[in-house]
Amino acid sequence: MIQTIAGSEKFAYRPSPRAEILKKIPHTLRMHSVDQERVAKIDPLTYEVIRHRLWAITEEMGEALKRMSGSVVVTDCNDFDCAVMDELGDEVQVGLYNTELCASMDMAVKWTLEHRSANPGIAEGDMFLCNDPWVGGGIHQNDVSLFAPMFWEGKVFAWTCAVAHQVDLGGVSPGSWTPRSENIFWESLPTPPIKIVEKYELRSDIEDAYLRRSRMPKLIALDLRAKMGANNIAHERLASLIRKYGADVVKAVMYRIMDDAEDRLRKKLRTLPDGTWNAVAHQDQAKQGERGLYKIVVAMTKQDDHLSFDFRGTDPQVEGMINCTYSGMRAGVVSILLPWLCADMPWAPGGLERCIEIISDDGTINNCTFPAGICKASVASCWATQSAVTECLSAMLDMHPVHRKNAMSVCSGSWDLMLLSGVDQRDNGFVTMLCDPMIGGLGARSDSDGVDTGGEATIPMGRAADAEMNEFQFPILYLWRREEIDSGGPGRFRGGLGGASCYVIHDSSLRQMHIVVSSTGKAIPQATGISGGYPCNTTYDVAVRGSSFRQSLAKGRWPRELSDLGGTIEMMQPEGGIDLEWDDVYYANWQGGGAYGDPLLRDPERVVYDVAEHKVSALAARSIYGVVLKSGGGFDPAATTELRRQLFMQRVTKAGREPLPRKPPNPEWARIDDNLVLDGAGAWCCAHCGTQLAARGGNYLDGAIKHEGSPSEAGPQIRGDAREFVDAPIVFRQYCCPGCYVALLTEIVPAAEPQLRLKQLAPPHSAAARV
Repeated sequence: MIQTIAGSEKFAYRPSPRAEILKKIPHTLRMHSVDQERVAKIDPLTYEVIRHRLWAITEEMGEALKRMSGSVVVTDCNDFDCAVMDELGDEVQVGLYNTELCASMDMAVKWTLEHRSANPGIAEGDMFLCNDPWVGGGIHQNDVSLFAPMFWEGKVFAWTCAVAHQVDLGGVSPGSWTPRSENIFWESLPTPPIKIVEKYELRSDIEDAYLRRSRMPKLIALDLRAKMGANNIAHERLASLIRKYGADVVKAVMYRIMDDAEDRLRKKLRTLPDGTWNAVAHQDQAKQGERGLYKIVVAMTKQDDHLSFDFRGTDPQVEGMINCTYSGMRAGVVSILLPWLCADMPWAPGGLERCIEIISDDGTINNCTFPAGICKASVASCWATQSAVTECLSAMLDMHPVHRKNAMSVCSGSWDLMLLSGVDQRDNGFVTMLCDPMIGGLGARSDSDGVDTGGEATIPMGRAADAEMNEFQFPILYLWRREEIDSGGPGRFRGGLGGASCYVIHDSSLRQMHIVVSSTGKAIPQATGISGGYPCNTTYDVAVRGSSFRQSLAKGRWPRELSDLGGTIEMMQPEGGIDLEWDDVYYANWQGGGAYGDPLLRDPERVVYDVAEHKVSALAARSIYGVVLKSGGGFDPAATTELRRQLFMQRVTKAGREPLPRKPPNPEWARIDDNLVLDGAGAWCCAHCGTQLAARGGNYLDGAIKHEGSPSEAGPQIRGDAREFVDAPIVFRQYCCPGCYVALLTEIVPAAEPQLRLKQLAPPHSAAARV
């Protein structure tokens, strides 16, 4: 049981309205602003020129940060972000890097205005450092933000912020990732906003206190200066812009950008159907040695031009490392909202967030209270929140004839953490997070396969460091790093493939290396499919002990599969740590993307291509896709048709009849997704055979045939046995049309869990696409 500590309420921050913030700022700290009349007078040409210049400033901040940092996580993997904000901290423009961080930078600035304006004060040349996720500025303690007020003629004109993942900020485990964590006191110390730069000078006393906690102080010091440089460049460019156009004009454009973003999002929302969509995401194990399973639920309601995300019903916070604060929950919403709904409008969260509402109980795993453990927050409950929100937004978009193209299944189900530490090839101590899982698989769309190893949808410019760069920086040698066959969810449109890395210790005098292992998704794959599509692979991590790979290399044979390595395989739990010895091999297979639609409806020619390209195995082609391959290439049409008929029949053992023939649906019926339509009376019907599933306002799953079986029924991408990781029984659950047996919903869930993925459409269903 985690007891909230008295006195911590000050740091449990929720962004205040602008008027409330202004009341808390002393009159001696003057704010620059303009009225709406001035905003309305901005001509279109000036607006676009300045808007694009502000965008370029965030890009230049990112480049400055990368060029000055010494961390591969920043320079090569882009795990950072930056923002330009107005005088009260509303975000006007954010970078195209880690968009999770966009939901926390403004919180830290607003908190600072409310709690630091009087003491120690905010003045020109100041910069504030923060890594307290309850306040903002990041999602977990490794996210350290540095934000600075930009003054013009004695008034606060704007704020800029640079935030990046730091490789180590103390705590029990190297890298500040603590699998044994029970609460925050096992982890890195969270620091609320503190003035570390004063009158343009870095305060050495504060810097020393900050660096003292780290195992890699020189690297952290360099990143601190890189953030200072990013802010300084942003201020120089803003000053140049003001000198050219005038402060009032630039500020009017900043306000207009946020207003424009809000207006365009509201306009788009009004074209989409009203309704409520429910989703769930799971995580296995909260800490090392624990065997629990935890859920995050969300009910997304869209009404007119407003979206609400209701997370009530989510599991309570736990002893362990997987909780996230309000900033993490907010990030799980905003980071999906930007690429899914806002790709064609300014990324100005200060305006976009006016269209959404987040509802949650305090003390849950994605809205935890102090001192819950949060060191894994960014890729634990925040990431799971993203997955649940993705399902809801994609289900809504899928109903629209134009916006359907932006619907996408869940991407890169989980982050497969490999945090390495030891002695490098230069005999220096090192700690690093290997960012290979940055090349995860993207979810399938309603008309195309997901992008194989396409990256992270919420980190648009994220990337994995080159294998050679990792080998140059750290004492490892890759045996392979590649796309992993079958890792994308099977479906009419396949999920993008995830990847796998296999490496060994190389050129280290210690001949040993510690690895912190932290990877959710071993009992339940976290990238679910939509519209009947199957989930992606489960995460699969093993250490091969006492391998013979060095002997193989000496003989000129390069291992290509785990079976080539010899030795003994040791399965990794979701949370833990191991010491890798000289003759051991570490293998990690992270997750791909979820699928779209029933795999038995996939074009057989696509399956033939996938098998030839080693994207899908021959086993999956036959058992999941129902395609009979020819030995010389291609497929047998007649045998494939018969095999698919048999596989449809196996889904409903008590049916006692052949599936109904599929036929084009009535063109007057409203399309819901690949499998569902509403007829003229508003009843839910199968899009393939017309069978009615539920009356108007009912639950279409009530009329479906439900099947439960072993998780392995989802396909060969389900590696490992859920019973090795959690105590709760896990099942493959599928709902099929009672007429043609097409899969309507496919999932892997706890056996005792009721159906939590629902769709409730508000009448009249006017915004649905016609078939």
